[in-house]
Amino acid sequence: MKNILLTLLVCSLFACDEEVNYDFYVRNNCADSINVTIIDYKKTEIKKTVAANEELLVYGSKGLNKLTNEKVESVFSSIIVTKDNDTAFQNFVDRNQWKIQAMSETQANCYLTIDLTDFK
Repeated sequence: MKNILLTLLVCSLFACDEEVNYDFYVRNNCADSINVTIIDYKKTEIKKTVAANEELLVYGSKGLNKLTNEKVESVFSSIIVTKDNDTAFQNFVDRNQWKIQAMSETQANCYLTIDLTDFK
């Protein structure tokens, strides 16, 4: 009986969790296009090109997490940004590089802005 009550209690605590959607955007403030290579937690490589002065959705993620900028570090293993033959020196997996905007309780947009100072 104790095990049944414990199981019901645990199930009721987790049954209320809603799925949260995160969309990750890269904003390119450079005069030239940039290439973004992402390796996610599943070791999948995603390559995107962001045109000059444009913003592009580069990744989407879902989970039973609360809205938090900590999601960045749990989703990405590596983010490399290149322009021409130059590689940006910043650690873009660091959640402090991203700005999070809650669109609702279950939707957040995360923004990474790249400019020329990232390449110097």
